[in-house]
Amino acid sequence: MAALVFAAAPSAAAAAAADVAAAAAGGGSAAAAAAAAAAAAADSSPEGLRICSLYAWLDTLPLSRPKRNLPRDFADGVLMAEVANHCIPRIADLHNYSTANSFQQKRYNWETLAERVFKRVGLRLSAKEIDQVVAAKPGAAESIILKFKHRAEALKQQAAKEADSNPKQTRLTRCPPQGSPRPVSEQEWVAILEQKDATIQELEETNSILAAKAESLQKLLQLRDAKIELLTKALQAAAAPPPQ
Repeated sequence: MAALVFAAAPSAAAAAAADVAAAAAGGGSAAAAAAAAAAAAADSSPEGLRICSLYAWLDTLPLSRPKRNLPRDFADGVLMAEVANHCIPRIADLHNYSTANSFQQKRYNWETLAERVFKRVGLRLSAKEIDQVVAAKPGAAESIILKFKHRAEALKQQAAKEADSNPKQTRLTRCPPQGSPRPVSEQEWVAILEQKDATIQELEETNSILAAKAESLQKLLQLRDAKIELLTKALQAAAAPPPQ
């Protein structure tokens, strides 16, 4: 729970939490970590509550290494890949992401996540966002994790609605209690991702076709301009008075 000190809201409680967290990180004191968590929890701003909720959720996940300093823990992208797999089973191939210390390798991991994972759920990471999370800037990792978590939850709700509207699926699936969304199976996640991949591929092909057409039109315009220039020169030469 020491990670709770990284709430973005600059309140007095958050500042106190940061001070206690520094002591916790240096000495590994469980009491200091607990004090940091309590200080962070005292930040009742919307942003502080949102971040505290995120840290509490992360603490429930079986990640491969303990969370001591969230910005640094997520800087190499490995834990982000694990979080992604928790939200959407098998969306990330964990062997593609190795623990890294160098800025270049960390950035490579995040660029791979952006291309192979985030893109599949319709999220885009800017170069600035990647640089900030790799540099362990406070708040950068939290923002990205929240975006992915919310997107995964939206896709899960979409999948549940689509499955419930399918009579065949409805007969095979036991209806959950009212107000409780039906769990989405791994097969449904795969179907959603395949549909997203097909849409992305179709859009990329359309973009390639449009780019080729634009290039062709540009060449035609250049050819037209060259012909106009030649005709203009010919007209000017024809209109010029003969030499005396």
